[in-house]
Amino acid sequence: MNVIADSYVATFCISQEAKNVKECHEKIDKKINDFITELKNYGITQNDVFVDFITQTQITDYKVVGNYSEQYISGFELKKNIIIHFKNIADLDKIMVVAANYEIYDLANVEYNVLDVNNVYLQLFNSAIEVINQKKRFIYKIYKH
Repeated sequence: MNVIADSYVATFCISQEAKNVKECHEKIDKKINDFITELKNYGITQNDVFVDFITQTQITDYKVVGNYSEQYISGFELKKNIIIHFKNIADLDKIMVVAANYEIYDLANVEYNVLDVNNVYLQLFNSAIEVINQKKRFIYKIYKH
């Protein structure tokens, strides 16, 4: 059953690499804050956005000298999710363009929310009952003749 959603939630993933943790956080937070600020032009407020910290990991590399290799920490990677609630599905294209301006390319998920989901279930249930009743009438006609 196709039902028009009442609202949507898009999850974008962003990652940032830098030489140290502080620089990583500063760079990713600037991108996210600038992104959120620009979204206000499309009616998406700060209350419509949630930023979720995902992970912070070390980036390692190797130095090779002759037959000897040494692993060392070459930097850090930080990952966050930006979760955006919006009402009009046409806004998703606009959000994606704005996101790309801030090197946010990974749209991980879009959820479609229906407020009165029980009414949808009731409609599906009634449709299923009608299909069952049609089959019962058909079978009854076969055995009647």
